[in-house]
Amino acid sequence: MSKPLQPSSGTVASRALLVAATLGVPLLRAGERALVDTSRSPHALMHMPGLGEVRWAGGLLGGRFEVCRTTMVPHLWTIFQDDQESHAWSNFLIAAGLGRGRDGRFHGPPFNDGDFLKWFEALAQIYAVTREPALDRQMDEIIAVLAKAQREDGYLHTQKIIPQRQGDPKAKEFAERGHFETYNMGHLMTAACVHHRATGKTTLLTLARKAADYLERLCLSAPADLARNAICPSHYMGVAELYRVTREPRYLALARKLLEIRDLVPGTPFASDQNQDRVPLAQMTTAVGHAVRANYLYAGAA
Repeated sequence: MSKPLQPSSGTVASRALLVAATLGVPLLRAGERALVDTSRSPHALMHMPGLGEVRWAGGLLGGRFEVCRTTMVPHLWTIFQDDQESHAWSNFLIAAGLGRGRDGRFHGPPFNDGDFLKWFEALAQIYAVTREPALDRQMDEIIAVLAKAQREDGYLHTQKIIPQRQGDPKAKEFAERGHFETYNMGHLMTAACVHHRATGKTTLLTLARKAADYLERLCLSAPADLARNAICPSHYMGVAELYRVTREPRYLALARKLLEIRDLVPGTPFASDQNQDRVPLAQMTTAVGHAVRANYLYAGAA
C-alpha cells in the first residue's frame, strides 16, 4: 500500500529551487503555479495555492488522491488507448501520421480530443505533487504527438484534420456547431497552462498559443461562424488563462471579443436557451439550458 503523501519540507523546497535554477526552468511565484492564477487580479479576494504546495497527508481526501493517482488516471489512459472503447489516442496518432487505429479513420464523439486533454491536465496536476519522472516523460511523449497532429495554422481537431489530410474536400472547419471544435481547443489551452505551471516547460504552451492565435484570426475573418460554434465554450477560460500565463494583453482582449461576438447569434435560427444564446449575454437574467454549457459560459465570462 502506498504511503500517504507528507507536506514538503523547507529542504525539499530549497532543493527544488536549486534544480530549477540549474536547468533554466522559469521560477514562478506561488500564485503563478496555481491551477487558476488570480494572483495579480485586483478583483480577486482569495488566491489558490500553487500546484503541489498543499498535500493530503492522509484521511478521506488523501485516500481519494491516492486512488486517483494509482488507479483512475492510469485506467483512463488504458481506455483512451483502446481502439474499441475510446479511440481518442489513436485519433491523435492518425492525425499525426503515426498510426492507423481501427481503420485509419476518426472514431468516437467529436469531443474526444477535449476529454483526452482534460485527462492530460489531471496528469500534470498529479505530477506537480509527486514529481514522478515517468509522468514527465509520458507527458513529453504525448505532447510530441499533439504537435505533429496540430495544423501549422494552429487548428487542432482530429475529427476534421484526419479526413482533411486524407484529401476529403467535405471536411470543413466549423461546418457543424455540434462538433465541439472550440471546446477541444479550449481544453488544449487550459491543459497547457497547468502543464507549464507544473513543469516550467513551454512545449504544450506553444501549441496552445498557436490555437489561440488561430481563434484570434477567425474572430476577425468569420466571427459569426466562431460564435455559432461556441458549444461548451471552454475556450473562454482557455484564452483568459493564457493571458494570466503570458501576460500578453491580446489574449485578454481576445477573451472579451469572444464573449462580444456571442451577440451575433441571437435572432438567428441557431439561437436557443439550450446553448444560452437566445438573448445577448449582458441581457441574461436567468440561468437556462444545458447545465454543462452554462458552467463553461459563466465561468469564462467571470
